[in-house]
Amino acid sequence: MNIQTIRLFVVFSVLVSFLHAEEKGADIPLEAPAGWRGETIDLPPGFAPGMKLQGLEKIRFAPGMFKPESDTFFSYVFVFRRGPKQDLSLKTVEREVLVYYRGLAKAVGGEGIETGKFTLGLKKIEAAKGKKKPPAGVSVSAGVLDWVEPFVTKKPQKLRLELHTWKGKAGKYSYLFCCASPAAPEKSIWK
Repeated sequence: MNIQTIRLFVVFSVLVSFLHAEEKGADIPLEAPAGWRGETIDLPPGFAPGMKLQGLEKIRFAPGMFKPESDTFFSYVFVFRRGPKQDLSLKTVEREVLVYYRGLAKAVGGEGIETGKFTLGLKKIEAAKGKKKPPAGVSVSAGVLDWVEPFVTKKPQKLRLELHTWKGKAGKYSYLFCCASPAAPEKSIWK
């Protein structure tokens, strides 16, 4: 094998690896406005190995995600795609999301953040009179995560979460979709 053939093989291998990485989670529906960037990672993520949920996470960050002065600071959406037999109960979702954020804060913010003091209380949301009901099979909950934002401010933050869970077609996957922002519910980011 000559050097040119080896180079061609290496370039081809890198290209195949890159394309494979780009395809990971491509079938997970998650569109966001222009300027929102994102990523796809495995569940449980490396920063939260205690999570019991397995699958993929696809996430999209608002343009002001890491800018405390922005009206979209720490605002983002994500989808967890999991196996069909994984529990979607409110209690399980609440526990797993709390494990996720505790792990994230410890990994990013270090040992100085007391993650054991973080709390999350989710409540099931029923459609208000005159409001559009969610599709059949979709469960909606909301709550506030009291935690320490570990990336920029390292200060206490009340992160509002709105979650939707459902099972996909033919029982192949189950999904957890989340909108997260510290902004008040009437702010434009929630629209």
